[in-house]
Amino acid sequence: MREKSVKTVNVIGLVGKILSIIAIVFTGLGMSGVLIATIAMHILPKSFLDVRINTGIKAIVDMSGFGDEVVNALNSDEFAEGLENGASFNGNDISMASVRIEGSKLYVDGETEITEINVRNIRIVLWLAVFSMAMAIVICVFVLRLSEAFRVCSTPFCNLVISRMNQLAICLIPWAIVTWIAEKVATSLMSNSVNLGVNVNFAFIGAVILLFGLVQIFKYGAVLQQEADETL
Repeated sequence: MREKSVKTVNVIGLVGKILSIIAIVFTGLGMSGVLIATIAMHILPKSFLDVRINTGIKAIVDMSGFGDEVVNALNSDEFAEGLENGASFNGNDISMASVRIEGSKLYVDGETEITEINVRNIRIVLWLAVFSMAMAIVICVFVLRLSEAFRVCSTPFCNLVISRMNQLAICLIPWAIVTWIAEKVATSLMSNSVNLGVNVNFAFIGAVILLFGLVQIFKYGAVLQQEADETL
């Protein structure tokens, strides 16, 4: 029974090793393609590409609830002229196409630049992609090492399996942090805005906790097996 269980563990390790190698190869090919594109972007002059995406803005503001004094100020020529010179909202400059005032209501048509894509930003995003893929390959290598330990072990509760499982669990933490930072930087560069919000991936956190839990279970199993072997 014990030999059959160990053999099953060895087969699982073999399957994991094959899948890890496939993942490393395909991720490496993808990283090579992105790296070639990155080098190509460095050859191009910075002035080669400059894309600006604008969006239209239509606003209707009812100021009647603020009293006659505010409404009178709204109908002044100085207020309208000031808006026609432009405004700023959420860090973006807004150019006004037309300003129309009817009684206590203000009608504004304008546009603002929400995204600027240039060669420099694309270079940074591509380098971030290369770095993220390199980190993914490192994770796959740790999975490969763990799978190899399962493939050759005579018992899953050996020090080699426990050590490599612990290494994989530790490696997942900086990988998650680096990929989060890379995603935020890339999003900021391509959307022309800064977003520092934290998106909590509970599935990933659960996987890391589970992996650390398995490490402790395997350590306990190793102690029990050692005691059983000494008793025999």
